[in-house]
Amino acid sequence: MLHETQNVDRVSNLSREEFLQNYGICGKPVIFLDLMDNWKAKTCWTPEFFKSKYGATNVTVRKTKTPDDERTMRLGEYIDYMESTKEENPYYLKYWGFSDDCPELLEDYNIPEYFNSWHHQLPDEIRPRWSWIYIGPTNTGTEMHIDPAMSSAWNAVISGRKRWVFYPPENEPYLYDGKVDAFNPDLNKYPLFAKARCLTCIQNSGEVIFTPGGWWHQIVNEENCIAITGNFVNETNYKTVKNYLEVSEMPKLNQLKQAVKQYIPQFYSNSQ
Repeated sequence: MLHETQNVDRVSNLSREEFLQNYGICGKPVIFLDLMDNWKAKTCWTPEFFKSKYGATNVTVRKTKTPDDERTMRLGEYIDYMESTKEENPYYLKYWGFSDDCPELLEDYNIPEYFNSWHHQLPDEIRPRWSWIYIGPTNTGTEMHIDPAMSSAWNAVISGRKRWVFYPPENEPYLYDGKVDAFNPDLNKYPLFAKARCLTCIQNSGEVIFTPGGWWHQIVNEENCIAITGNFVNETNYKTVKNYLEVSEMPKLNQLKQAVKQYIPQFYSNSQ
């Protein structure tokens, strides 16, 4: 990253009203230091735990820098791989949608009140599964992207450490639709990227980070890492999500659009 950067705020004891005013409504990343203190997952979700309890579960892993390179492994096999690999471009278990096959894991953490999501009002059969577990060794990560349907997200690091870089929406003309690698940019191929302005941070074990909808971001694991993430829509971002759904021409979203109108009246309420 060769351009101007700012640090992400780090906060604790933040009321919901303070979050909405200072971060949620205006859309600004922030790290919470005190949201995981009572989570069972914080102490329970170790590599040994996943290996012993869910080692036979099949998972799909992909290489960060070459995501088309993917394979299916048993989770126990992958844990062994994670703890021994020295590869520069290792396989990463991301987007593990555990909630259907391992719903008991949902009891091990509490979604912070700031991130309560209206999408839970949708019927189960069409509700997006917006909870994922990420497990990976050093040097794994997620490429530059924005979150689905312009939703926002929270991410909690159970163990390990992540480096984040965030780009406010006005920087989109410089980001080449996410093709650029923010941590190792090729400015000969992507010269406009030098104009981008970003926020950066390190997220440590026990910390939760907020990603506003519409912000491009990229992440790398600086240590072996276990994390959980969830996406959400509420009063902080429903206008951008609503606009995304209304302009989208993807047929697979037609049923979701109708369900939103029926089950989430807040989307069309003037009171919000």
